[in-house]
Amino acid sequence: MMGQLVMVQEEYIVKMTYINTETEEIGTLYQLLPKVSSPIKLSDEELLALNIEKYVAPEVMPTLDEVKENKLKELKVVHQQIKTEGFITSLGFKIDCEDKNVNDFANGKQLLDVAGLDSINVVDYDNVTRELTAEQYTNMVVELGAYMMQLLMEKQTLRDLVNEATTIEEAKDVYWRTPIYEDEQEIIISGYEYNTILGRQLNNGNN
Repeated sequence: MMGQLVMVQEEYIVKMTYINTETEEIGTLYQLLPKVSSPIKLSDEELLALNIEKYVAPEVMPTLDEVKENKLKELKVVHQQIKTEGFITSLGFKIDCEDKNVNDFANGKQLLDVAGLDSINVVDYDNVTRELTAEQYTNMVVELGAYMMQLLMEKQTLRDLVNEATTIEEAKDVYWRTPIYEDEQEIIISGYEYNTILGRQLNNGNN
C-alpha cells in the first residue's frame, strides 16, 4: 500500500489503497503513523519498517473498442508527424507540407494564374528563398497535392483495417510507423486515461 502523507503535529496520516483478493474490490483506509523521515511520501524502506505492504494494482486488460480508439489516435498522430517532416519536390529541395503550408501554396498558384506572373518566390523547408518559374511552381503544387492525397489514403486504409478488426490482436497489428510523443499523450484503458510517458493514472476527461 502506498499513499501521500499529511503532517499532523508529530505524526502523519497516510492514505492507503488496498484490494480485497477475494472480492477484487478496491478500497481506501487512513492510518495514523509515527513521524518518518519523508514529509511527502513513505519510502519502500519505511513501508517495510512499518510492516505495510506495497499496493500493486491488478493488470487491467483493454477492450477491443478501447484498443481501436487508441490505434485510431495513433494513426492521427503519425499522419500529422509525417506532414511536419516536409516533402521533397522533383526540383531537389524540401518544402513544408502541413495544412497551412498547402493552403499557402494553393493561394500562390491562384496568384500566378490571376496575375499572369512568369515567376514566383517560395521559401523552402530550410527557410531558403527560391525563385521558381510559373511552370516549376505549378508542377511543384501538383506534386504536393498528390503526396498529400497519398498520405490521406494511406491513413484511411489503415483506419478501415482498425475499424474492421474483430479481435484485439488484429487491431494492435495495424501499423503505419511508431509515433513520437514530444508531450504527454493520453490513451484510454478500460475507462481510465493513462499518461504514456509517466504511466500515471489520470482522472477521466475529454478524449
